[in-house]
Formats: sequence, C-alpha cells, structure tokens
Amino acid sequence: MSSSNWVAIVSVVATSLATGYSTYSNNKSNTDLENAKQEHVLSVEKTKQDNLISLENAKSARERETFLQTKKLEVRTQYCNEAKSIYKELGDAVVNSKDSNFAVQAAASKLVSKLSIQALAYLDNSISENYTKQTKSSKTLDNSVIVGALATQVRRCAAMVPSDA
Repeated sequence: MSSSNWVAIVSVVATSLATGYSTYSNNKSNTDLENAKQEHVLSVEKTKQDNLISLENAKSARERETFLQTKKLEVRTQYCNEAKSIYKELGDAVVNSKDSNFAVQAAASKLVSKLSIQALAYLDNSISENYTKQTKSSKTLDNSVIVGALATQVRRCAAMVPSDA
C-alpha cells in the first residue's frame, strides 16, 4: 500500500473518530442541557408549591384567629347576658326579701342565697377581689354589695368592645 492510501485511511478513520466524538459530545451536551432544564422546572415547581403551602398556612392561621376571636366574643356576650339576667333577678329578689309579706320574703330570701352564689361566679377577678375586701370585715353578708358588684360587672360588659373579648 502506498503512503497516499495510508494517509487516506488515516484521514477517514480520524474524520470518523472526530465525527463520532462530536456526535457523542453534542448528545451529551443536549442531555446535560435537558437535565438542567428539568431540574430548573422542578425547582420552580417546588418553589411554587412551597409558596402555595405558605399562603394556605397563612390563610388558615388567619381564619383560625378570626374564628377564635368570634368564639371568644360569642362566649363573652353569653357570659354578659347571663350576668345581666342574674343582676336583674338578684336585684328583684333583694327588694322582695324586704317585703312585709312573709311568704314573698321567705321565697325571695332563698332566691337571694342561690343567686348570690351564682353572682360570685360571674364577677371578674378585680371586681370579685374588691367585693371580698368590702365584705371581709362584715359579719353578715350585705346583699346590696353583691348586687353592686354584679352591677359593676354588667357595666364592664356593656363597655366591652370586640378586642376586649
């Protein structure tokens, strides 16, 4: 074989190898680029999902807080309504306990005892402490003091705003 044939063979083989390597390198680059694109798409999707989860958590926390505030207000309103009712009943019973009619007086006195105990449960701590201080030195319970304490509680309820609940 002549040297020109060898040159041609080497040239063909070199060209084939270069073309093969170029094709391999191009395919590898395309694969790497495709993988990078997919990783980016996954990263963007994960970020979107994380943001959506954060948004849903924030909405849920806000709705929960609103629900709790509403429930607190409902409970406080019910509490205040019951305190008003006890105040009215207790005031009437105290007045009736001084009635000259013995039957009215006896029934009212029993009711005063029952309602006085119930009224104490409806006093806020500061009002209850004030009532306790006022009645500490007294040997007998003054029904007008508990009525006054309950009236203070009812006034506090009337002045209540939603943020106090």
